[in-house]
Amino acid sequence: MKFTCFALTCLFVGLISCSTKQQTKETESSTSTDVISDSPLQEKASTSYLFTSDDPDLYSCSLNLTGHDLKVGDEIDGINSANVRVRFSISKIMLDNEERQELKTGEKGYIDIKRLEGNVSDLNGEFYFVDKGAAFPRVSTETSASTPSSGGFISLNLNDKPWTGAIVYQGALYYKGGVKLMDDSGRPYFQLAFKSNKAPDTRQFTITVRNFQGTTGQVTTKDMEVLLSGSETGDAQKSEMIGYKNDPNYSGYSVQLVITKWETTSSNAAKMSATFSAKLKGVLGSPDAVVTNGKLEDIEVTVYTDKY
Repeated sequence: MKFTCFALTCLFVGLISCSTKQQTKETESSTSTDVISDSPLQEKASTSYLFTSDDPDLYSCSLNLTGHDLKVGDEIDGINSANVRVRFSISKIMLDNEERQELKTGEKGYIDIKRLEGNVSDLNGEFYFVDKGAAFPRVSTETSASTPSSGGFISLNLNDKPWTGAIVYQGALYYKGGVKLMDDSGRPYFQLAFKSNKAPDTRQFTITVRNFQGTTGQVTTKDMEVLLSGSETGDAQKSEMIGYKNDPNYSGYSVQLVITKWETTSSNAAKMSATFSAKLKGVLGSPDAVVTNGKLEDIEVTVYTDKY
């Protein structure tokens, strides 16, 4: 079953499908003596990395369990810092391309989850998977906010207003071998996701690039998709969906991403800088948006060389 990115699916309803599935390199499973399988479920996640199928109530995501076993049939909740709650049932578990009935503490795998109650779009960004009925985890404001996982600095003008942001969790990824599930050609994938670092603004940019070659220069526009989602005021009921795709429906809109620096720092890491500008189309009642003077400086990128 083909899955597409939840956030981009919401943006380009009937027009566009997401070009990138969030894949992570499978690592050797490990356990810790201070982690027990009956610890409370508290797994951080984001709506940016949920994927939908043809069934609008079925989602998929990766999990690296740190303190709680999960089984097919378990009911779990997604909850954010505003106590918005969505209930799911686990319908499938995959580990190393093998279907399993259980995902154990210390294992990293993929789960398919069926929405039972609530509206996933109301989670609006980062949230936690918790036990059914459990409260939002006791975490600091810094932890529950969009703490960057990759270094770097981002600034731009959004509709002529200064805007700064930070790379979100797992937000700078380059798959040199491609992601077969999303593109049988095996072309490389590159993704950048960065979010406002000034509350209450929750707006996030997600940029995906097909066939990126890991080099400096202007990125080919036809290979790019851009999504701007979230709320300037932090009100989830006023969240906007704005974006760009190489599609006749987006005639008159444009995006420009120029990589000004690309340095390989290790076998699985790189550092990049870029300039960014765009004229983006609002959908579902959202206004258009204009991005100028975008600067992404010294962004730390995780690089995966294997094919997925």
